[in-house]
Amino acid sequence: MNRWRLGIKVIVQDENKHKEKKNMSLRLFWKILISLLIILMLSTSASIYTVHYYSSQRVKNYTEHLMNASASMIIDGILYSKTDAAIELNRLLSNYPEYLVVEFYSKDNKLIHMYKNNKYELDVHDTKSLNYLSGVYKFSSKLKYDGSIIMNYNVIYSMSLFVNEVISQISILILPFFLSLLCVFFYLKGKIIEPIGVILKQLPHIGSNIIDINKCHNAEEEVYLLANEIKKADSCIYHNDRKLREVNRALINKTHELNK
Repeated sequence: MNRWRLGIKVIVQDENKHKEKKNMSLRLFWKILISLLIILMLSTSASIYTVHYYSSQRVKNYTEHLMNASASMIIDGILYSKTDAAIELNRLLSNYPEYLVVEFYSKDNKLIHMYKNNKYELDVHDTKSLNYLSGVYKFSSKLKYDGSIIMNYNVIYSMSLFVNEVISQISILILPFFLSLLCVFFYLKGKIIEPIGVILKQLPHIGSNIIDINKCHNAEEEVYLLANEIKKADSCIYHNDRKLREVNRALINKTHELNK
């Protein structure tokens, strides 16, 4: 009865060891995969931030150039209240659908003119709508004429027109890196992770001279050398054990002969 229980205990321990080695291989696999995904996410975030920053700077620089170039018309339409110039200014701004709201302020910060895109339905002063998720942003600048600041202006603009550009830029930056990560992942999986899993499965059989490392021939050189050393150790242990059994058997026979 005790021997039967001992046999059951040994079988259970062997199964637990096999499961533990299998779990070790899976943990290694998931660690590498998660590391690659984290690297990809960080690089994607950095690319999105870079594209957004430079796109925003480009819009701001272009707007400042446009305003300074149109300073004469802005002065006539706003400061001198010329209707034709004001209509022309609004028509000019309407040619740029990314401009949702443009507000002009005097030097003492009083609103003197405002252009609003008809497609912009939110409240102009609703600052909660100005966030990264909505794609609506705001910046302020100063209008200069002959080197002097004559008024301030705020621009609320939409980045929706730059979505395709952002996607293309991110694709250009991320796609090669993503493909490289995939290549590295499949290389690690085929050359290291799977061969190590095969080696772990063979470890309980060391000393039985039945270890098979044929599945490790395509593994990375260091992994294959490790498998080959385990194979040599298995063969060495098996032959040494067999020699010891033969010597032990010879000693037993010699002892019986002497006892006779």
